Amino acid sequence: GAGPRYRRHAGNLGELGFTENRSRFMFRINVAIMETDLMNQIQFQQRLRDNGFGEGEIKTYPPNADGPMHTHDFNVMLLVLEGPFALATEDGVSTFQTGQVCELAAGVRHVEQAGPEGARVLLSKKAV
Repeated sequence: GAGPRYRRHAGNLGELGFTENRSRFMFRINVAIMETDLMNQIQFQQRLRDNGFGEGEIKTYPPNADGPMHTHDFNVMLLVLEGPFALATEDGVSTFQTGQVCELAAGVRHVEQAGPEGARVLLSKKAV
């Protein structure tokens, strides 16, 4: 069928313990998440095209990334691949989790921020 390409483990985590089975079970969860993310990226690339943005590029922010307020002379749309990712503007801070889309208009004063794990985004720019 058209369902997920992985099987759910019949047991619950409590009875698996720290065994090889648990490792395989955790791997299946990770594969499912990666498949979901891949689908999000495909949908996001389509959204970029629909809105006149260029191809996306991956940008990595180091742990605890921060910096001075600045502006860009282009619009930005990004998909958070690994978060959280935060955007601080003069109106406050907006935090975006993995799988969420963030849009920023040209000329808005802001700073990109990441938490202790850093962040990875797929971003695209559109000239104004």
